[in-house]
Amino acid sequence: VRSLRPMHWRMAGNTLTNEGYLPRMRAQSPTQERRRRSAPSNWTISGFYNLAKETSYEGSTAIQGASQSYTATETSAPGIGVAGAYVYRPPRGFGFSSQMSFEYGRTATALNGDASGRSLTSDYGGGYNTHILTGAGNASYSINRFSIYGGVNFPYLSSSDGAHLTGLPGYQVGAGAGITRNLGMHLEYRVIRMKGTLDMPPTRLEVEEARMPGFILSVDYSL
Repeated sequence: VRSLRPMHWRMAGNTLTNEGYLPRMRAQSPTQERRRRSAPSNWTISGFYNLAKETSYEGSTAIQGASQSYTATETSAPGIGVAGAYVYRPPRGFGFSSQMSFEYGRTATALNGDASGRSLTSDYGGGYNTHILTGAGNASYSINRFSIYGGVNFPYLSSSDGAHLTGLPGYQVGAGAGITRNLGMHLEYRVIRMKGTLDMPPTRLEVEEARMPGFILSVDYSL
């Protein structure tokens, strides 16, 4: 909205002219200034707690020289980790994010399954640790401080013993909320998928697909 400075008139010969007809912009209100400064994109760092405790396996293994199909479930402790993300999230509308997370070594304690009626059991000699580095991309929709999102992920795994696994595409869905201007939280359901081999002497399991589903609770800080 424009306001006009007072106009000053003077005679120039027989002509009446004005001086000082200069437009002036009205100062922005504090609310407008905050909106201008709050960019819809930013970098965030997070700490998270992964409640997933089971990983399911399916594939084949050799028993007495014959290939047999199997299913098995591995139990482990919950995991903790850190993440960094680039987030584009307008106050209202569609956005996106890209994230890289690292989960510290979680201890797998046992695997139990069945191969054509034969029991598969291992305690891994007391347990082993698996570290997971995961890249993820999401599409989101936001309304003020609240957002929902979903997308795909791909994990990279490092195990201390027994497992030789590579990633397969997985997915996640979740919802988040802002607590303050810089602090927020989100709850996510994520499925990580893998393939490879598991060594359980004297048995070697060929893993066609492994799935680790679970809920993740994160606390986020926007830089």
